[in-house]
Parts: sequence; C-alpha cells; structure tokens
Amino acid sequence: MKRLLKKWYLLSLATIIIISAFPIEGFAFNSDVNAKLKGSICLFIGSPIAYFDNMETQIDAQNINVSPLVKNGRTLIPVRFIAEKFGLIINISGSTIEIGDSKNLIQMTIGSRIMNVGGKEITLDVPPQIINNRTFIPLRAMVEALNKKLFWDNRGLIIISDTENILDAALDQIQIDQVINKFEARGNSVGNISGYGNVCQYGDWIYYSEDSTGLYKSRLDGSNTQKICDEYAEYINVLGDWIYCTLVNYQDGTYSGLGMYKIKTDGSEKIKLTDGRSEYINVIGDWIYYIEDARGIPYKMEIDGTGKKKIANVYMMCLTVYHDWIYFQNAGDNNKLYKMKLDGSSIQNISVDFAYRLKINIQDNWIYCIDDYPNTGLYKLKTDGTNRQKLYEEVISGLNVIDDTIYFIVFGDGIYKMNLDGSKVIKLYDGKDDYYISGIYLAGEWIYYDLYQSGLYKMKLDGTDNQLVLSATN
Repeated sequence: MKRLLKKWYLLSLATIIIISAFPIEGFAFNSDVNAKLKGSICLFIGSPIAYFDNMETQIDAQNINVSPLVKNGRTLIPVRFIAEKFGLIINISGSTIEIGDSKNLIQMTIGSRIMNVGGKEITLDVPPQIINNRTFIPLRAMVEALNKKLFWDNRGLIIISDTENILDAALDQIQIDQVINKFEARGNSVGNISGYGNVCQYGDWIYYSEDSTGLYKSRLDGSNTQKICDEYAEYINVLGDWIYCTLVNYQDGTYSGLGMYKIKTDGSEKIKLTDGRSEYINVIGDWIYYIEDARGIPYKMEIDGTGKKKIANVYMMCLTVYHDWIYFQNAGDNNKLYKMKLDGSSIQNISVDFAYRLKINIQDNWIYCIDDYPNTGLYKLKTDGTNRQKLYEEVISGLNVIDDTIYFIVFGDGIYKMNLDGSKVIKLYDGKDDYYISGIYLAGEWIYYDLYQSGLYKMKLDGTDNQLVLSATN
C-alpha cells in the first residue's frame, strides 16, 4: 500500500484500471446474459469453478481437483454438485447412486452401464465411476434423466438449464464468448493484478496481504482465517493447489523484493522461481507472464519455473495479458499504449501517451483507464485504440470494471460506482476524512480497498457493512 502511494501520488497520480471476473451483486455476467442464464448451471471442462443462477461457486469446496472432464471421448460431470444445485435429493451408498424428488427417481451403480429412470432401464455409453474420490456420471445421460436441456460449445462450455437453445451459437457468439471468458484458467483477475494483486479470489477462498503483516487466506464470508507465510505478497495468483506471487520484505518504509515464489495454498511448501522483484505476474494456464522490475523487460516461464524466456526487448511500465495479446505501456516511447502477441510478435502502438503506470485492464474488447493532467479523467477506448471516450472528469486514483458497473476512487473524496457509459454515478463510501484510499479490488460480493497506514478493508458492493480485514500493524 505505501509503495502504491509512493508511485501513484508522488509520481504524478498514476493511472490504474481494475477489472474482475467475480460476481457483482449476485450477477456473474452482464445483464443480458444474466437474464438468459438465470436458473442454469454453467460448467467448463477442466475448471473447478461453476456458475449457478449467475453466482460463482467452487464445484467441490473440499476438493479443488473436481471438475468436468473428457474421458475416452465422453464428458463426465460430478453428480452431487449437479443434483444438489437443482434441489434434488442424492444418496450415494457404496456403489449405488440414487437421485430424485417426489416425481422421479434415478438409480445407477458404479461400473454399470444400466441406469434406471422412473422404472425404465437405459443403457449408458460409459458407466458412473469414481475420479478424484468423487462420483462422476455421463453428462448427456444425466441431463436427459433430469429432463433438462444441454448447451455445448466445442471449446468446453457446458450449460444445463430448463430452456431449449438457451444460447444460439450463430446469433449469440459474443455472449457465449463472454461466458467462456469467465472460465479462462488465470490466477487472478486482470484488474486485481493491475492493482498490485493484493487480493485474489479462488473458489470459496480469498487470499490477501497487507504490507509487513504476511499472506493470509479466509473463506468468502471471512471465516477460517489462516496465515500462509510471514512475508508481504504482491501480484497474488492462485491456480489449483498453488499460490504464485512476489514476496517482498517491507521494513521502515522500504521495500525489497525477495523473488517470485510458488507456495502451497496451505503454506506447507515454498519454491523460489526468480530472484529480485517480479511485477505484473499473470498466471495463464501453464504459463507465467511477468516483468523483471529491475529492467522492465517482459518474460514468461512455465508454472514449474522452467523454460524462462524473454518475450521482447521492450522496456515496459506495466503488463496485462488478455486472450492472445499482451497490453503494455512502452516506457521507451513516452509511455504510449502498445500491444503485442504472446510470443512478442506483432508489436503495435494503439494510443497516444498516458500518465505514469497506466494500469491497463480490459473487458469485452474495451480498455478502461485513467489519465491525469492535462487530460484528467476516466476513459475507455477500444482494444485497437479507436473510439476513445471520457466517462468522468475528476482526479481518479483507482478503478475496477466488472460486467455492467465501474467502481472507482475519486482522490480525496471516496469510492463511487457508475454504469459503463458514465451514467448513474453513486457514491458508496465517503473517504474525505481518510488520508488516502489506494488499491481497490473485487471478490465475491465485496469491494476490498487499502487505507494508508491503517489496513485492508472490505464493504459490500452497495457500500454497506464496512469492516476491517487486516490491520497494517497486525
């Protein structure tokens, strides 16, 4: 937090943009998609995260390895999660599985291809089986037995609902892409990483850090708080059983990078991946993209720490990975906004220069950003650099965009929200009496923010229930 102040406020009010892939006020997608998907279950092959009734949830709270999968050409899904989300009674006793309600009973046996639905026998393509200590059954057979409808996208998206053709593959491609984007295997949201990554949500857990107090995790409701390590962590990413982050030693107002590490989510193992201080860590699938702070050069490596490779010989102020592109400020060209392919090719200038550390973040092919003097305000522009628009004219020190809403900090005033077109501005938190509000993050139903020399706080997305999460002097 103190480092944020040093770089933002002492070096010309740095620009920041923060976007999150987490649900907002109970909604996972924009309003149009939410309306279509209400009451449905959205799954993705290989993802432990699901969306039910437009809320993000972990498929198995006790086992992060449980996710839909393809085995021998057939898609298998975890039966208990599906049954319980649709309000059905499920009983698994030994090898026998029973699912149902007052009108219908489904019976299956592990290893048997015979399924009994309301007294009628149906032959399955593949039998129910135990995977990762959980019971899985064939997707299509389960959907048909429950009298549900199935939407399938070949990229791995599964939607189970009561509606035939809930999305049209020809007409709703943009909306389908938006849903798939939610399942992108990345360690933290674009916006949280852009804001130094002090907060990260993964499944039903929140991971967070505050200056010299260490790295912690707790449940979404704030319960079961656990300390993972003593060092201060930045750019927190979580995938599977591992945390990826930069560990920093903070003492007497001075920060020194200890290196990039991967740490078991229970704190039991810590592996050093790089020396010094790595910034803007983006963990995407099997790769880590980051900047070596001392040189400002972009690198990538595999998540096990092997295969380190320089991406391009460009001096960057920040780095954001969005689909197949890296967006960055080119410090060698007056901090202008650039993009390039993940392999360092196709380097392109897409805008005029911006303020120091723009904090590039992107949603649905729009970049939301902040500029300062003489063009003070909050802006958005297309990812090709066109259609730049000013949305709000004030000194903005923090920004977080999710779905239909922008959350932002007005310097010396407080935290606000507004629509993506700049309309309907609402003040959520009066910060006039606070010395500084710095980082702003979104996770679950909460806004997290830093107060200078005080600590990490959170409040509900409507501005209520403001509370301290972690004191700066803990």
